[in-house]
Amino acid sequence: VPVSRARDCRNDMSIDHLRPYLEVEGICRNPVFIIGSPRSGTTALARALGQHPELWVSKESYVLHQLYGKGRVDRVWEHNWERATPSWLRAEGVDRDEFFGFLGLGLNALFSSRSQGRRWVDQTPLYTLMVDDLADMFPGASFLHIVRDGRSVVRSMTSFQDVFDDLQGEVLSDEMPPWAGDFRLACETWADCVQRAWRFEDAHPDRCLTTRNEDLSADLDTGFRRIHTFLGVEPDDAPATSFGGARINSSFRRGATRPNDANWDDWGIELRQVFVEIAGPTLVRAGYASPDELNRWVTCATV
Repeated sequence: VPVSRARDCRNDMSIDHLRPYLEVEGICRNPVFIIGSPRSGTTALARALGQHPELWVSKESYVLHQLYGKGRVDRVWEHNWERATPSWLRAEGVDRDEFFGFLGLGLNALFSSRSQGRRWVDQTPLYTLMVDDLADMFPGASFLHIVRDGRSVVRSMTSFQDVFDDLQGEVLSDEMPPWAGDFRLACETWADCVQRAWRFEDAHPDRCLTTRNEDLSADLDTGFRRIHTFLGVEPDDAPATSFGGARINSSFRRGATRPNDANWDDWGIELRQVFVEIAGPTLVRAGYASPDELNRWVTCATV
């Protein structure tokens, strides 16, 4: 069977081929992935949801991207279907959905072994870059996309390394994200992550819910009621209380005066132009500014 035909036979992320294994006691059938740009509030949202009695949260996992990111799984599967010497995958008729699903099942079992019988939540922002593959690997998963004003995010990204150096001592360069301190890359990262998450939500509206960080903070009860309904969990006040409390993973030094996130007057014209060139359309679509407001901001007029 040609690879193209095998792909045509995909069952749109059905869990039928995994159902007997997901029904094994202790395996989470419907994990939750919180996606979005780094510095957008993924950790704060995860910590808040971890206060819900049905949900479990730990640290960012990273390993799924390290093992399966950047299209690695697709390349392995395609290689085994295309190779001249017949492979086990092709001989046994293992299509792409089945292959992805069983890879996810193994990691699901590992995560479930630590989640104390609750539904586990992962908040690794890097997974936004592989959200479509995650949907195939975890066909019962739901995705929460949190968006924050890109200007606040870029401001936070460019302060990231200084904060870690202050709190933990010097961090090894290979552990520091490439956007830390790089204004242009920070703009690109925010816009790319938000757009990828939107595309996924457009394709799978039943599996992904977008919420703006600022809207959630402004109306905690309504925001978390919407999230609880989407996830199908019982209403609970603890997540809203947690999210409305102390800031998590702040990008500003302890003891320092926190800058106003809505004040970008300290950005020069050149930085403003770079941001608008790269991320302006995404900021407009997210509802944080109109085109006229961005134009006035770039030209130093008060928005």
